[in-house]
Amino acid sequence: MDADWSLRLPASDAVYRAIILDACVRSGLYSLLVEGATDQDITHFDKRLLTALVPVLEAEGLVVRRDHVLRWRAEPHSSEALFIAQHLRTWLGLAERLSTALTDPEDFSDIVVLDRNTPEIVDWLTRAVSFRSEHRWLDVGAGTGLLGRHLASKVRQVIMCDRTDVASRWDFRKFPTNVVPLARDVLHDDIGTGYDGILLCRFVETLSSQDLQRLFEILHHALKPGGQVVLVGYFSPESPDYALFGLHVALSCSQGHLYTIPHLVSLAHGVGFVDAGFSHNDATGYDVLIIRRSEARSNAKIPKPYP
Repeated sequence: MDADWSLRLPASDAVYRAIILDACVRSGLYSLLVEGATDQDITHFDKRLLTALVPVLEAEGLVVRRDHVLRWRAEPHSSEALFIAQHLRTWLGLAERLSTALTDPEDFSDIVVLDRNTPEIVDWLTRAVSFRSEHRWLDVGAGTGLLGRHLASKVRQVIMCDRTDVASRWDFRKFPTNVVPLARDVLHDDIGTGYDGILLCRFVETLSSQDLQRLFEILHHALKPGGQVVLVGYFSPESPDYALFGLHVALSCSQGHLYTIPHLVSLAHGVGFVDAGFSHNDATGYDVLIIRRSEARSNAKIPKPYP
């Protein structure tokens, strides 16, 4: 699975496993789980990270829970994995050992790496979603702008929306003329109305359930009657990397949450969306969920500014 959020390089699975095992051993979690531990025994660990880590350990077959006791399985930890992690720490400290005056490269860009899967994702979305050439779409959390740029070839106009600090990176000299920038925070600023479709790609996991429900209210108001919201992300617990992605979310998003299709549908229905459609892409591991605003006149209240 060539996922854009992880380093899908040769032997990368071994690297992730080494880092996880090293964290368990050095934090003391491993020694507790070898003896067997209840939830009360491990309350001194970071709760949010632990909640995300345990499913990864279970998916890897490293731990098992029986009668409310979490226990490391019979096989000991891998010395090779610990060596790999130690080796990585040594090499990652090279910059600090070269000089105490460190700077980050100003010209660093992740666009080349992230762009690798974008055409394939757009092709898949084109098959799963009804994109019409006369439609106007809003790309919320547009990030690097790659997906919005490719989507622009399918529709009349794409409004790329992201926070000012993100939008400042966009180079619109390289973008199609029907792509329009919108430097706004979707939860706090006016994003306009009258959209035929709204795209949320790899975005909802950055939000708490409360903020996501608020976002659905905003998007429902922003859509034309019959308009659709397309959510793209990792929503299937049975997918091979779902648990590992959950740990990534816990490490990278302070308020993030790993969602499932039923949870997303429940929140969406709660603010008036109808008609859920679903599709899965085996090549990337992505899921797409489509929710629609009813054609009928909406009785939903106009959302108030978010505090």
